[in-house]
Formats: sequence, C-alpha cells, structure tokens
Amino acid sequence: MPFCPSCGRLLPDPSPNFCPNCGKAILTIAVAQQSAIRPPKKSILFAVVVGAIIPGMGQIYVGKEDRGLGILFLMIALWVATFLTAFILIPVIIAVYLLQLIDAFLQTMNYNKYVKKYGTEPW
Repeated sequence: MPFCPSCGRLLPDPSPNFCPNCGKAILTIAVAQQSAIRPPKKSILFAVVVGAIIPGMGQIYVGKEDRGLGILFLMIALWVATFLTAFILIPVIIAVYLLQLIDAFLQTMNYNKYVKKYGTEPW
C-alpha cells in the first residue's frame, strides 16, 4: 500500500491526488516508487541474540547506532571499573546487561510498528 512522501501516512487509495492526512499533492510516480522500496521488518529474535553476544549490537542492528555504541562503551567502562574495585559492580553490570536486552527488544518492536504504519524507517 502506498504512503504519503510528505507525512509518511499510509494512503487508503492506491493512486490518490492528495494526502487525506496532510493535504499535500501526491504524484503517482512517487507513490509507485515508494511502495516498491518499503524497508523490511527487523527480526526481534536476532536483535536480542546479537545484543546478548555483544551488548549494544541489538540497538545498532535496528539503526540506533549512537545508543548501541553508548551501551557498548558503558559496559566496557563498567567491566574495567569492576576489576579495579574488587568486583563490587557486578550487580550493576548484570542490571545494565539485562536492560540493554529489553531495550533491544522494545526498539525492534517500535521499528517494526513504525515501518508497518508509515512505510519508512523511523530514524
């Protein structure tokens, strides 16, 4: 189904002249090209498994590179601090690790919902 190039909403009519949401004029050529290049859904299982192997990679897989790199560097810093403080920070590392897995799951779900609704990548 085609979507508006201006606001991203799905269009009810396959060849509309105007978007019912934003009112912008729509070229039928642009609509045909857009519907052909709809981005694919991302695998939730893959995002979580990759994030379990390397913290932050689930976020990078979904397209949140800055967030994923931040998580990766945070985990590295926590491990270094843990070794320097006689392993006191192990509960913090476990908490951050589990939270980043939950975040990878939620970010992938949000990505897939956005792609399904608007036909474009959210970020």
